[in-house]
Amino acid sequence: MTKQELEEKLLSLLKGKRKVLITTHDNPDPDSIAAAFGLKYVFRKTMAVSSIISYGGIIGRAENQSMVKLLDIDMVPLASISPRNYSVIAIVDCQPHTGNIQMTKSMNPNIIIDHHPLRKSSSSAEFIDVRSGIGSTSTIIAQYIRLLGLDVDRKVATALFYGIKSDTRDLGRQSTEADIRASVYLFPYTLQKKLARIEHPEMPREYFVELCSALNNTM
Repeated sequence: MTKQELEEKLLSLLKGKRKVLITTHDNPDPDSIAAAFGLKYVFRKTMAVSSIISYGGIIGRAENQSMVKLLDIDMVPLASISPRNYSVIAIVDCQPHTGNIQMTKSMNPNIIIDHHPLRKSSSSAEFIDVRSGIGSTSTIIAQYIRLLGLDVDRKVATALFYGIKSDTRDLGRQSTEADIRASVYLFPYTLQKKLARIEHPEMPREYFVELCSALNNTM
């Protein structure tokens, strides 16, 4: 995809719009969270449009909670808002009616960005960027930032880098050349101390109490 294609096919959908919703899949993982955060940044920097990031289910794992907290990623439960109040809806790292995203009948996404196999349910969207040959959706968003020549926000870079790393299992077998290139591009901008704290979050005292209890019960 070229810069011109992004501007004409994606960013043009935001012209004159004020309310944009970006939704992750249910119980979002680092790739989904990062892709939504990065897309929000792209929309703000290119079109001066503010977006809301929503999710279904919970933000469960300690690493994911730490990521959201340390990188100041504002996310709201999808159940707490009304999608019909948004003039543009984007979904990232998932596709409609696949069982891993809460969608009402009135929720018709205009934008779909994903790295899983393309589904027929995505065909009605106005902008579709689905690339099953890439290891993470964060890679796609990193490419947008680079193609558009945007300044790289360090928190966004850290999120996207971690999203790629997480979904490709440390750039292992599931990674592609595109994932590696995106990671190399993002790495100089990452906040290494925050990244380390995300990957190795502090566990609450209750965790160790429950772990100790569980171990004692097995003896």
